[in-house]
Amino acid sequence: MLIYTQRDMVFAQKVEENETSYSEFTKSVKVADKPDVKKIVRGEIRVSCIKVTQIDDNKCHYTAMLSADFKGWIPQKVVDLAMNTSMFDEVNDLRKAVTTR
Repeated sequence: MLIYTQRDMVFAQKVEENETSYSEFTKSVKVADKPDVKKIVRGEIRVSCIKVTQIDDNKCHYTAMLSADFKGWIPQKVVDLAMNTSMFDEVNDLRKAVTTR
């Protein structure tokens, strides 16, 4: 059995929207009043970007990019599997949200 400790992230986020697109940019930041917490590993989001661009009334183009260091010891295979799964889950959640509107 593998046990991984909790992770936290402190980040800034910028969102841009217009008639045909939505963009979200995220990056870890250091904040004086958010110090590290004992027994919780602070990960780092080097850069995260999501962009959704409308192609027509029924289609959009979804682009996502993430570069993060989850810190601590996690096997790369576990990180890769989790990231691939979470990206597909995010796209499926987005599809559900859009089709139920």
